[in-house]
Amino acid sequence: MGLGGALLLAVGCATPAARIRRHPDLFATFPPEVQASVRQGRIELGYTKPMIFIALGRPRSIYDRWTQGTNAQVWVYTDVDYATDLRPLPSSYWYRDRRGRLRQAYDWQWLDAGRLVEYDTLRVEFTGEKVSAVERLRR
Repeated sequence: MGLGGALLLAVGCATPAARIRRHPDLFATFPPEVQASVRQGRIELGYTKPMIFIALGRPRSIYDRWTQGTNAQVWVYTDVDYATDLRPLPSSYWYRDRRGRLRQAYDWQWLDAGRLVEYDTLRVEFTGEKVSAVERLRR
């Protein structure tokens, strides 16, 4: 398989529909209301790890969290965005107002030092095998 085929395969697994096609037996074990949510990429508290995998795919990272009384596993999903470091660079120019007075105006230009930045968008916490908390970043 060439690079194009590998790319198509990677993109094809990026949706719930593609994961359902790859794991139909697993998907068939979900209750009908869960199947409807998972098809749309939605998750709920109480869902199991396989349900989250089919709905969202593989997490970018997995953390183990220990607190007094509970052990949890946290799946972290990320996204990539083009971030800019905007810094003002003042430039000025002179002009005459309506009365003929000489005035100075400032025109702020922005230095755009762009780069790709990965950031967390969703954290799904499991206590045991079920989702106990969901944390979503609003941007």
